Amino acid sequence: MLRAIKKGYNYYRQYLINPDGSPRHFSIMKHNKLRKYEMYDFAEGINLGTLLHREIEGSYALAENMAQMLIGQYQLKDGHFVTRVTNLNTCHTMPFHRWPQAQIFNALTGLLLKCENSAVPV
Repeated sequence: MLRAIKKGYNYYRQYLINPDGSPRHFSIMKHNKLRKYEMYDFAEGINLGTLLHREIEGSYALAENMAQMLIGQYQLKDGHFVTRVTNLNTCHTMPFHRWPQAQIFNALTGLLLKCENSAVPV
């Protein structure tokens, strides 16, 4: 099973992560989309790196990088996060509970707890 997970993660890193470490929404786009970033994708990437930190080298570092990017660029002054960034660099800032606010807080909390409860450096 670990072999299948590693193979899937390799696909994820190759086709669903941009060179700067930000997530891509699709690996193959059939049509042009207006979205550049979905914050839900950041949350999923952070969760994945946190879960696989012992099994896949570099997965935790990618999760930390995504978290730093997310907090530094997309967290608003009141604490909630941008929901989506379009290809025109406009930001959708409506703080929907399920999309992606709760997923982001869950991912960041998991990353923090993994830091505190393991030998992984903060």
